[in-house]
Amino acid sequence: AVNIVSFGGLTTYNNFAIRLKHTTRANWPTVAEAQWETTGWTTVVQENATLTAVGWRTFTFSTPFDYDGTSNLMVDFSYDRTTTSASNTMSATTRGTGRGMYAFSNSAAGAPYNWSGGTPTATLDTRTTDLRLGMQSAALSPAVTPAFTAGVYSGDVSITAPASTTMRLIATQGAVTGQSAIFELVGAPLAITAEPAYTGGFSNTLTWNLPATGLEYQIEQSSTPDFAAPVSSAYQSTATTNYTGLLDAQLYHYRVRMRRGTTWTSGWSPVISSTQDATPPVLNVPAHTTAAAASTLAGTATDPAGVTTVTVAGTSASTTNAFANWTAPLTGLVDGTNSISIAASDGAVPPNTATLTAIVFRIAAPAADPNGNGINSLLEHAFGIPAAPQPHGMLPAAVTETDSGSGQKFLCLEFRRRIQRAGLSYIVETSTDLVTWDDTGASVVEKSATATGDGLTELVTVRLTPSVELGGAKFVRLRVTTN
Repeated sequence: AVNIVSFGGLTTYNNFAIRLKHTTRANWPTVAEAQWETTGWTTVVQENATLTAVGWRTFTFSTPFDYDGTSNLMVDFSYDRTTTSASNTMSATTRGTGRGMYAFSNSAAGAPYNWSGGTPTATLDTRTTDLRLGMQSAALSPAVTPAFTAGVYSGDVSITAPASTTMRLIATQGAVTGQSAIFELVGAPLAITAEPAYTGGFSNTLTWNLPATGLEYQIEQSSTPDFAAPVSSAYQSTATTNYTGLLDAQLYHYRVRMRRGTTWTSGWSPVISSTQDATPPVLNVPAHTTAAAASTLAGTATDPAGVTTVTVAGTSASTTNAFANWTAPLTGLVDGTNSISIAASDGAVPPNTATLTAIVFRIAAPAADPNGNGINSLLEHAFGIPAAPQPHGMLPAAVTETDSGSGQKFLCLEFRRRIQRAGLSYIVETSTDLVTWDDTGASVVEKSATATGDGLTELVTVRLTPSVELGGAKFVRLRVTTN
């Protein structure tokens, strides 16, 4: 700290530096000996300093000076600006001949901390600036330990000291002393902000905390948890970075470290991970048929990140298994084709969303025959019968077939069935007397279902058991209903 007693008009000191060094010199007896020294200095402060008030102004060293406790101490103040201005005045005490030296050059001689020898010429002063030099020590736990193995102690040391304190650890054993590299105690551990399990899209923005002011940060990305081939950023002063061009479904790992210039560099932060997810959910909604103005639509939605929402015509769907299966009520259906908008979003951050339009076909009058071809509206829809001159050829037909293995004959029914048939039930009924009909399907075996090629229907063949020879008379019919 220095004591400012008056202002001369200058408040900002550009490139202000304080340097310290041990010295055997007690003074400079003559002007000839007033030489600028260039070696042995430790620069403890280097900043653009602002002085705005009289009184003691404290400078916290960015780099500590390890004073040996016995040597004389040389202190160097300097600043560098391109224009002339009256400086502020600091208090000083008269000591004796040649206890201080100073020079001004208005930048003509370059940066003051590079001055050497007799250039520029120094002026001797009998005073020394009034200084306060302080030192902080930290409470350590353990403060003493015998836990050495082969001369090595390995373990955690707990330090209690003010945040943003630059320090080093000193270990002593009798007359033997060793010290660590310089490090800084900061206000909080360095950590990347928590990432979601899945990050949406092909980019990811990472952020982290700022444990202290004036630090720089380097972040690394890796596709393997061991960071065998990391992608490393340059050191930066901001606490955020954005990665682009990431691969879909790739798990990425991230870590960050910090440094104070060239003074110290921290270890890496805890690793966080997130999987990139640029694929929307797989949404499936079969075409649906109903006779009512209100119905229930059903579908499925799946995604590796999980499905979080499904909306049907703006209304949230219901589910009991995380939308693997879901249902939604429909109202106000009109006769004919109804287009229903559906959206599903996954659990990525930000989410990916899939949308589609489902078709709900309402047959308001299933028994009606508006085109007068003798086939009602429900059957025309169920069998995929178009408005053709000879539609009856597309109706169900009973045939007999001989089994290639046993040689027995069986009664079969062939009929067209919609591939997407939600809301429709195709029920094969059998009888032996045309009076009592069995709709349980106990004697019905579905043999095949082959696409007809129209993109809407498949040709289904069912066999009635037992065979014609063993079962006597057999009758078969097909009933179609809406659910």
